[in-house]
Amino acid sequence: MLCVIQWSYTNSISKMRFMRKTIIQRTIIITILLLTGICCFSQTNNLITIGIQDSIYSKLLNQNRQLLIYTPESMRTEPATRYPVIYLLDGEMYFHTFTGVVKQLQGSFIPEMIVVGIVNIDRNLDYTPTTDTTSGLKPNGGGDKFTGFLEKELFEFIEKKYPAAPYRMLVGHSLGGLFTANALLKHTPLFNSYLILDPALLWDNSKLVNEEASLLSQQKFKDKSAFLALANTLPEGMTIETAIKDSSVAGNGIRTVIKFNDILNKAELESFRSHFKYYENENHSSVVLLGSYDGLKFVFSFYKRPSFAVITDKSASILETHFKNVSKKMGFTILPPASIIGGLAWRCTLDKNFDNAFSFLEMYLRLYPSSPYPYYQMGQFYEARGDLKKAAEYYEKGSLYIPNTKKD
Repeated sequence: MLCVIQWSYTNSISKMRFMRKTIIQRTIIITILLLTGICCFSQTNNLITIGIQDSIYSKLLNQNRQLLIYTPESMRTEPATRYPVIYLLDGEMYFHTFTGVVKQLQGSFIPEMIVVGIVNIDRNLDYTPTTDTTSGLKPNGGGDKFTGFLEKELFEFIEKKYPAAPYRMLVGHSLGGLFTANALLKHTPLFNSYLILDPALLWDNSKLVNEEASLLSQQKFKDKSAFLALANTLPEGMTIETAIKDSSVAGNGIRTVIKFNDILNKAELESFRSHFKYYENENHSSVVLLGSYDGLKFVFSFYKRPSFAVITDKSASILETHFKNVSKKMGFTILPPASIIGGLAWRCTLDKNFDNAFSFLEMYLRLYPSSPYPYYQMGQFYEARGDLKKAAEYYEKGSLYIPNTKKD
């Protein structure tokens, strides 16, 4: 579809000459070309992709690490935009699930984001923060070295190669959840937010939980956030209430996670947001989907954009103000997504609500001055109003921002 729109820009000048003769014929021709472009696309590309494969050689780990990368669709059309980055542990297992949740929520509930799925080589080694000689999971205890790989190698690699904003989230499940909880307590500055999904906190006789209170006093948690998901791993007939009260081995995992959350809450950390949720109807594996969904919505609860069921003369300023507040929360500038601005402007134009359409288009041009799309849409706006001269001017301006476009 992008190539079709770019065709429209590239031919803007000739289109306007033709439009002066007959607007009806021009519209018919463009419609036919649009349909042709869509058909050609479907015939030449039958693949559905959700990401790309990449890799990095780690000197610290002395191994090549495979990466699965998801990038927002707007990255193709808005190259100046920067995106928060989610580092997803167990990438080969959860990349498909997690990126599906991100795509479903982005734009309305969460910002568009890059997802970096880190493929495992030896998760027992990489995700365990301490060495436990009594565990059957060997080798183990390489968590600090893996953290160094993230901090000293992977972050730099991603931030040089992809349009990454200065905001990072870490997501981990089970042993990955243990690693994520350890990062929160011991390496707090590395990430802005953490999704800890049914963590294996029993590791090394619950050493991390036993040290938690002391660790919390050593770090600064200002403006950090964490979501903790707990699955129902109890035997049939046991409830979470009975598990908390008794001392049976079957309830150890759940009691340890609840203890971790209680200590976190009692610390009353400044400007730190956390939320705990028990999923009674989910097991250790299935909790990943709902935990990711709820966790993302919690972390970015401030992001949800206002409803514009009814558009008024204040709607454009409300939208822009909302994203200024979002930017303060995120720690960097996040513009209202171009797709939202353009969609609202188009809706107003169709409804012949021209004053409100113009207020959105003015913002669109101001915020995305190097993109051809707002110029093209402003041209459509003036065309709808019957001002063909103005429409031609904006079509021509838009054509200047298309790569490799030559003027007549």
